[in-house]
Parts: sequence; structure tokens; C-alpha cells
Amino acid sequence: MAQGFDELARRLGRAHTRSGPGDAAATLTVAGMAYVGFALDQPGVFRVMFRPDLCDPARFVAAQEAGARAYAPLMKLVPLIHPQPGPEAGAALIWAQVHGLACLLVDGPLGAQLPNRRERMAFVRHNLGEFGHRLTAPTPARRAP
Repeated sequence: MAQGFDELARRLGRAHTRSGPGDAAATLTVAGMAYVGFALDQPGVFRVMFRPDLCDPARFVAAQEAGARAYAPLMKLVPLIHPQPGPEAGAALIWAQVHGLACLLVDGPLGAQLPNRRERMAFVRHNLGEFGHRLTAPTPARRAP
């Protein structure tokens, strides 16, 4: 579990380095593709990392520390993408999107609909591009009822 989180942290770190400054939606796409790519490359490890019924990270300090290292790039991404309503809520919003895509591709119906890695990653790129665009698009002023 700790090795899986460390590998995920390395991939996310490289994604942040590759994406460069300035385009928040592109940064989200690159980081999300690194996350989903890890899940597709290591589905067994990915499952163990996020299933406390298989391996409870609370019992292993090394797993908790590695999990924190993998979570850190997400917290670095949040203010670029979604500065409101706060870092934890923004992190949950982004994490839910990329983790949900990973789970649907690894164990869900999207994996059956998209039978190879190339098609899956193209779907992820498009989906995360749309998600990032919507998160970073200016919102119209809201009128009071």
C-alpha cells in the first residue's frame, strides 16, 4: 500500500512539473490522467490502497505517510482549479472526479465499454478537459430570488 501511494505521488509530481503554470484546466487534466493511468497500470494495488476492508491504513504508519505524500499534489492543485469554497472541499470535488473515473474504468461499466488503455485514456482526457473547463470558467453573477 505504501509503495502504491509513493508511486502515485511520483506520478502526480511529474504531472505537475510537465503541466507548467498558467492553465489550470490543463494542469487538472494532466494530473488526473496520471492518477487514472496509475489505476489502469496497477489495478490490484489501486484497489488495496483504497479498500480498508482489504488493508486498513490506520494499522500502518508507513501507509499513512505515503498516503499523505500522494494527497499533497492534490492540495497543491486545488487553489489553481477551485479556490472556493476552501481547500478541503475543492480537494474532495477534484478527487471524487478522478477517483470515480478510475474506479469506473478499473471495475465498472466504463472499462467494458472502452476495452483498451488508449481508448480509456482518450476518454479520461476529454472528460477531465470538460471538467476542468467547467470548474475554471467564470460564473455568471447570480441574482437574488
